[in-house]
Amino acid sequence: MTARSYDYDTKAMTYDALELDTEGVTKVNLFLKRIFQKNKAKKILDLTCGTGAQAIYLSNYFNVTAADLSRGMLSVAKKKVKTKKLHIRFKQGDMRHKIYGKFDGIITMFNAIGHLTKPEFEKTLRNVHRQLNNNGLFAFDIFNMDFMRKHFVNDFIDTAKTEGDKILVRINHNTLDRKNGIMHLNQHIYFQEHFRLREEKDSWDMQIYSLKEAEKMLNKNGFKLVSVRGPGAGTFKGDGSISFLLVARKVHQS
Repeated sequence: MTARSYDYDTKAMTYDALELDTEGVTKVNLFLKRIFQKNKAKKILDLTCGTGAQAIYLSNYFNVTAADLSRGMLSVAKKKVKTKKLHIRFKQGDMRHKIYGKFDGIITMFNAIGHLTKPEFEKTLRNVHRQLNNNGLFAFDIFNMDFMRKHFVNDFIDTAKTEGDKILVRINHNTLDRKNGIMHLNQHIYFQEHFRLREEKDSWDMQIYSLKEAEKMLNKNGFKLVSVRGPGAGTFKGDGSISFLLVARKVHQS
């Protein structure tokens, strides 16, 4: 893993409140459904399911297995599934080496691969390759290093939400190692409810890639890139897109 990692176990509920139920998530889910259906997929593995943003939606259309390293994140996802009376097979394990079966599609979303070093990401790619059926698809997203080199901002508010008398604000104080492609994130999250204020702090590192670098790693590990999308599965605009969503097809390795 990268030098500093996000504590998903203790921050699962915070993560769920900040990241999910957004327009971008909805568009990504629709894109994944369409591309998997076009490929006639039946079985999908969400290798880093978090609190269930993709797995729960996709389970309406496919046979879904949802896995994550964090027991805290899985606990939140399982509660949601129980409420919705859906069927998802949940597993706890590490995306770098855990084997769950054979699938037509595998996903790792929300910059999950950014928590891995480059050698660990290649190990994960090989693990994904082993679990995909012939011509299966692998989809993942990550911040775009080409964008960061031109447009990186150290300090900004990236989330502000209100619901009744509840207010949630997340402020970033980040730095970028341009040489090694590592973003050092430092976030302060403020929650206000009934005029009571509390604060959480988190710091972690994230490995990020240029499109050229990501495609090279895919090719090296048995994949061919078939789709490049931008944030929210929109049009990718090169160094004008803060992130990209890639879909790659498993190819035969001699």
